Amino acid sequence: MAGGWERTRPGLPDAALRRLLHLAPSSAVLVVERLALAGEVPVEWRHSVVRGDRYCFRAEWAPT
Repeated sequence: MAGGWERTRPGLPDAALRRLLHLAPSSAVLVVERLALAGEVPVEWRHSVVRGDRYCFRAEWAPT
């Protein structure tokens, strides 16, 4: 992969997603979207919905 982006934003789950994730009605989630590129070619697309109380974000960058 040579580039791309990842976005994390808050969201409100519908009833089906709350049941699936075992969430209380007032709980929020985090929506993670990612696009990875090899040059100009998309090689990965990810759309994830995760519990906000069990999510940890970590990023590392290597020197170029």
